[in-house]
Amino acid sequence: MLGKKFWAHAAILGANIIYGLNYSIAKDVMPEFIQPFGFIFCRVFGALLLFWMFAQFAEKEKVSERDLALMAVCGAFGVASNQLMFFYGLNLTSPINAAIILTCNSILVLLISALVIRERITSRKIIGIGVGLTGAVGLILFKEASA
Repeated sequence: MLGKKFWAHAAILGANIIYGLNYSIAKDVMPEFIQPFGFIFCRVFGALLLFWMFAQFAEKEKVSERDLALMAVCGAFGVASNQLMFFYGLNLTSPINAAIILTCNSILVLLISALVIRERITSRKIIGIGVGLTGAVGLILFKEASA
């Protein structure tokens, strides 16, 4: 029987596959079928429905009004506006350029966290960024080879 660790890794792999396909699928439907704002509305509303459905089976927990307000602000800026800006940018560029920019974000987060909060830069983190850069370079080379 497969253990919890296997299912955790399978879930992470599945999420990353969906995340990777996100660029190409979104670019294929924007702007001919749906605009970036409509795309984000569907994503946020769909997530809201899923979380609400799962919450019906979860244990109820008292959350302070201050924390609810903070979660609403985080949801608006951390999810909705972030995704809206990303999809507006993706609408104006190619999936490859968007993937390369997001790979660069990981490098910037690593460097800023090392400078600001003294986060250690470990070999695992460098290898992870190397894998991302390898994928970005592969996308660039594949694009040039297919052009």
